[in-house]
Amino acid sequence: MKILKKILLATDFSKSSENVTEMAIKLAKTFDAKIILLHVLPTDAEIESIKELLNLAVKTRFEQLKEKIKQAGLHSPDSIVKFGSIYNEIVRIADNKNVNIIVMGSGKNVEKSSHKLSTTTAKVISKTHKPVWVVKAGAKLKIKKILCPIDFSEPSKRALDSAIHLARRFDAEVNMMSVFEPIDVYTEELDFICEQNDQLLEDYFIKFDDFLKNFNLKNITARKTHKSGVPYANILITIAKYKPDLLIIGTTGKTGLAKILIGSVTEKVIREVPCSFITTKSENLIELQMESKIKDIEYHCKNGNELLTDGYIDEALEQFHICLDLNNMHIPTLYGLASVYELKGDLSKAKMFRFMASDVLNRLWDGSIERDIRKHYTI
Repeated sequence: MKILKKILLATDFSKSSENVTEMAIKLAKTFDAKIILLHVLPTDAEIESIKELLNLAVKTRFEQLKEKIKQAGLHSPDSIVKFGSIYNEIVRIADNKNVNIIVMGSGKNVEKSSHKLSTTTAKVISKTHKPVWVVKAGAKLKIKKILCPIDFSEPSKRALDSAIHLARRFDAEVNMMSVFEPIDVYTEELDFICEQNDQLLEDYFIKFDDFLKNFNLKNITARKTHKSGVPYANILITIAKYKPDLLIIGTTGKTGLAKILIGSVTEKVIREVPCSFITTKSENLIELQMESKIKDIEYHCKNGNELLTDGYIDEALEQFHICLDLNNMHIPTLYGLASVYELKGDLSKAKMFRFMASDVLNRLWDGSIERDIRKHYTI
């Protein structure tokens, strides 16, 4: 079972891209994923007299990156070099290779400008449906604090789902924040006071709580933050105070005149945010892909334990039941089912499966077998 299979590492070979490569390697090791290297040269460079030399230069840099990735214990990555529009090629290759996420830098020399995001990176985020992880130069590779602003939309639902999953894998804290927008926050110049704001705020709190009920927050450290006022300004203030290692934020992907004149909340935030961030739009970062036809008890038991660790309780239950159909005396499966039912709050079933596991151990007892089992399972 792999839930994050392919990572597209779009590199420009700059010094700042070293951090991008390190983060892609960390992500690949965490999820046992495959890295695909991509470098795009501008159309102007596609001149026959120098094309071959450029390809050779890129190949040399790719070989260096491949060696670094292999030394990290990963499989040698595929590599692609293209000529054309940089952001268009990144989006196109991401679709063609069906990657789970694009990992790239914020762009060259952006830290010296008023905007901390290059035009190329901004356009990739705008045009792709894939999640994009933008790694800032000098950003921490250790992810311990994740901030996830939510506005109750589908993209923010995907963002929070990704934040929770990454928090489990990186043993990080998730700060789930939302901003209430009073009706009169934009009407100060009109001396307008909305008497319905108190009721709207009460409704907002109910909506916030109802939204969070859709997520499994067990076994992670989570905090809930709410602010009142202009969303993007409050998100930036929270980032400055909370100092997250990673921001995960949904984007609606709206285009047209409205966005040019006004700009979305996400667009304003990611142009100013100092930390690395992930944007989510219409595709999930995490996809469960299990081959139920494989009748191997160790395979499904391993899946069940991984799903349990990542908080997918019902999916873990399904995997353990496949194991039970194959062998109803498989002790790791019985203990796995006991753990699932404990998390689901069904203590009678949890007790039953623990008793079954103990009964099997008593009937099949052997000193060496018991010692081996005790190394891996709590009895």
